[in-house]
Amino acid sequence: MSMKTLTIPLNTPHLDALRDEINNGALILLSTLAITALLAAITRQVYFFTRYRDPAVRRLAKHKATVEFKANVKIKEISPQGWIKIAPGDREWWKLLTRTKQLDNILKIPTRIKIADQRVQISKKLPNSAATPGKITYDQNKDILTIGRNTQTGEKTHLQLRKASNILVAGLPGTGKTVLLKGIMNAVRPDAHVTYFHGAIETEQAITDALEGLENLKQQRLKDGIDYWNGKTKHRRLEIFILDESQQYFKAKNTKNTATPPPDAKATKAANIMKNCHQAGIIVTIATADITPTAIPAPIRNQTNTKICTNVHTIDQAQLILGRKPTKTDPKPIKLPPGRMIISDSNQNWEQFDIYNSDKPLE
Repeated sequence: MSMKTLTIPLNTPHLDALRDEINNGALILLSTLAITALLAAITRQVYFFTRYRDPAVRRLAKHKATVEFKANVKIKEISPQGWIKIAPGDREWWKLLTRTKQLDNILKIPTRIKIADQRVQISKKLPNSAATPGKITYDQNKDILTIGRNTQTGEKTHLQLRKASNILVAGLPGTGKTVLLKGIMNAVRPDAHVTYFHGAIETEQAITDALEGLENLKQQRLKDGIDYWNGKTKHRRLEIFILDESQQYFKAKNTKNTATPPPDAKATKAANIMKNCHQAGIIVTIATADITPTAIPAPIRNQTNTKICTNVHTIDQAQLILGRKPTKTDPKPIKLPPGRMIISDSNQNWEQFDIYNSDKPLE
């Protein structure tokens, strides 16, 4: 008895349909994986761009492992402003990086390295400084600081301390804020007593203690009937208190950077200390490179009537510093070269000027 072999055709309509479903499923899976990878890459790019606005800091964060390997340094954490805590043994390596420009070659961007005790700050080095050769000077008889030249008229730009009831200086890193502060400090000495604190270096307690000491000084002077600007000084010197990189002190921890952040207790207390300082012959100057509502608290900004803005990214940032948006006739504080600034006086009049700097170019 012969056996018949059962033959199943391979190209049946059912198998064709199954094959098509498998192919379509594979295409959908591959497309989903590709879209997921693309979204992940976009999310990563958005994260780096929003957290690290400075392009040099952004590249450092992206290529941290490469920098550690090639530059022989350890990088644990990078703050949004480019600050890095360093081990004592790494300080000399960072100095070497500053001299050799090795970091520029690794990141493919000109960088500025600022070394301060056990921290370094990385930022993009901005060329073509607008600072004009000269020296910031102080006329004690007129209570006037000459800080630069008006970019439109060429005339000298003055900061009238008699009218400056506390000062805010803010703008992006590497735009001349520190040069301005150092120039002011050198100019007013020895006619004034200057206290300088760096928020990224000093401890929070040290700054708090200094502010409380400033409050005690203010209260004692007011109790003694001092009216510094009207001649009733009793031979007291002008007191200038400077807090640089103030965001390190004022910025509340674990607080979202909303348009109206909750007031920080330290900022509120410092703002109360700043009240009536001017009458007592005390001027508080707050400086920051972090242009956000939490880093420039409203209570602090409201106690300053003289504001100086260096280069910023947006009009909203300029408004946060200067108190209003520019009009059609006002200078625009965007894309300013290092050393060019806008000063707003007590009447919110704006003047654009290039600061005096005897050590051109700015870096």
